[in-house]
Amino acid sequence: MRRKPLSPSFFSHSNYSRLLLILLPLLIAVTLVSAAVFVYYPVGLTASWVYPPVRFQDPGTPGVSVTLSNDNTTAVVDATTSRDLVLDDRNAYIWDDFNTNPFSAPARLTVVGSCSPGASWDSANQLVRFDASNAASGGWHGDHMVAYYATQTPGGTSRVYLLMRTRVTSARRGIWKGFFLFQGSPSNRYYYTYEFWDSGQDIGMKIVRFAPGFSYTELITNYVSDGGGWYGQWGVRYISSGYMQYRTYGAPSTLTYTDATYSNTPSQVGFGGALNRREVIEFDDFIASADADPLFINVTNLDPGWTVYLENSVGTVLAYATAGSNGIASLSLNMATGWIFRNGRLRIMQGSTTIVPSKSFDVIVGGDVYKCISILTDRNLLAYRNFDVKPYSVYLKLDSYSISGTVYSLNLWVGSGTGTTPIRIVGNVVVTDTSSTISLGSGVTNYIHGNATLTRSSTVVLTLSFHYYIPSSEVEVEYPVTVTIHG
Repeated sequence: MRRKPLSPSFFSHSNYSRLLLILLPLLIAVTLVSAAVFVYYPVGLTASWVYPPVRFQDPGTPGVSVTLSNDNTTAVVDATTSRDLVLDDRNAYIWDDFNTNPFSAPARLTVVGSCSPGASWDSANQLVRFDASNAASGGWHGDHMVAYYATQTPGGTSRVYLLMRTRVTSARRGIWKGFFLFQGSPSNRYYYTYEFWDSGQDIGMKIVRFAPGFSYTELITNYVSDGGGWYGQWGVRYISSGYMQYRTYGAPSTLTYTDATYSNTPSQVGFGGALNRREVIEFDDFIASADADPLFINVTNLDPGWTVYLENSVGTVLAYATAGSNGIASLSLNMATGWIFRNGRLRIMQGSTTIVPSKSFDVIVGGDVYKCISILTDRNLLAYRNFDVKPYSVYLKLDSYSISGTVYSLNLWVGSGTGTTPIRIVGNVVVTDTSSTISLGSGVTNYIHGNATLTRSSTVVLTLSFHYYIPSSEVEVEYPVTVTIHG
């Protein structure tokens, strides 16, 4: 049977008093109404005022202001948010600091070509080693040896950025190490290489185009002094135009060239090179990034003048940048800072005032974009208590709403159980407009509970109705609730 909401227009305070006098002689249990509130009276009916059986209360939650009226059956709630940082976009579609073995099943890397003793993972130093102590590399297209990833370049990518660290640890320096950029499957042997040579005191930098049958074209070459140790290698390929740039750190120099012979290159990427006998090359911290330079981490949606600090896992500041008029802070990375940070942290300050305290992420990767947002953490927004001896069923309904800004997600529900279905808004669109129904026992206090993430300076106004009824009863009562969330 359909329950019928009571109308507040008929049940005024004066009508209620007159109704009491009419019903007083009846020695039976009756139901009376005032301001859309129904009240069950015992058999011993009296003419004294009786409060509604379910009433709102201030939950006493920090950051939540509650105004109650109409015998605590009408509530206006204002909730303020705090600032937070979230990962908005991870542009690195491959990132690998080799903290686990990349050759173990399921393998992240496939190796073609060989040397002796060969390719291996150094578990102590967490890096990949090509070791030709016994025999030089050979057996694959120009005696190259390459470790490549199965991950394809994402569709729609305009620019592919590559970044890694390399070094030669053998006493004898041999040939080269660098990036491989494949056109189609690696087995087709159409690819470009960005090559960093270690021979004598001069280091050759080359961009080379290879074709089947060991046909190759050396597109551009430069030489720089060899200082030894770890080198950073950085490259970019513009897929449509064929523009290429290759840069080294440690022996700094830059090469630029345009060649569109292999369209849509790269479809896959990897690293490696060619090794003379007794040469040992090590690789670490590899990144392939789509349309974002992995030498930068960007934080958006900031106020001009806010400063973002990048910290390692123990809180040491590695880099910082201040937001300009566009609200973006670009943190520059380098060989000293690295570009993959396990348990890295980001912190936002305005002078000496903390906007967002140090927030830890499982990993921060060069090319990431983080966004400063407003967040309403899980919070009790409004309390309601059953003063009756009878239990009631209660639920919450969204009647109307207005949003200024963007609501990434918003949830409101009655009770605090994780299994309760909430009113839900995602991307400014209502997904669910009615919460689950729960039972409110005699003397029990429960809450309208909520959380939200939204853009800064957003305002969300929710016009709700709080419903309660006795199961199997035809009467259902609605209380008006307005919730405003300020971003």
